[in-house]
Amino acid sequence: MGVESRSRVLPILIATWGLLLGGRAAAQEAPEPPPPPPAEPMDRMTALPKSEGIELTWSDAEERLQGILTPGVPKAGGELNVMLNVGSFEGKPFEGPLVVGLRRPDAVPVETHPVTRGAVNWRTTFHLNSPGPHTLTVGFRTTRYKHVQVEFDVADSGISAPYVVALGGLFLALALVLGVQQLIQSRKPPPPPSLE
Repeated sequence: MGVESRSRVLPILIATWGLLLGGRAAAQEAPEPPPPPPAEPMDRMTALPKSEGIELTWSDAEERLQGILTPGVPKAGGELNVMLNVGSFEGKPFEGPLVVGLRRPDAVPVETHPVTRGAVNWRTTFHLNSPGPHTLTVGFRTTRYKHVQVEFDVADSGISAPYVVALGGLFLALALVLGVQQLIQSRKPPPPPSLE
């Protein structure tokens, strides 16, 4: 190879190395596309807090479930009213029954209520014993068994039961003391009339 051919090859080699190194640096600097948003699991209901309660929605290719939990801020010691409506996109209307359950994450037994359809909706009530996260589950069978759930928080009632009992006992004792005092004063003989 002569000097002349080396002088032609050298710029080509330099340009090739520059493109390779520049392309590699550009590939390293280019940000990766963001990952796709996670798909909502098919067994999860969507919960949307509203003024009248917590609105529930879920659907698949065959059915849709809508409902509401009241009160809007469930509290320990109170009740949770559940109203649900299941509808079919095709075929005959869903008639039920539903199996509605309530559990805490740390509790093994699940309180379940088999619920038949009322005039329009399926309704049931749960008693909330403790604050913290709870899971409401709804199971029903159409073309196959479906089991959906939603998580929500139960707020502390503000005053615990022992304090309420102690406060009630204090008021009862005070009423008893005042009642006995009133009874003693009413049985005293009236003072003698003055002689003036």
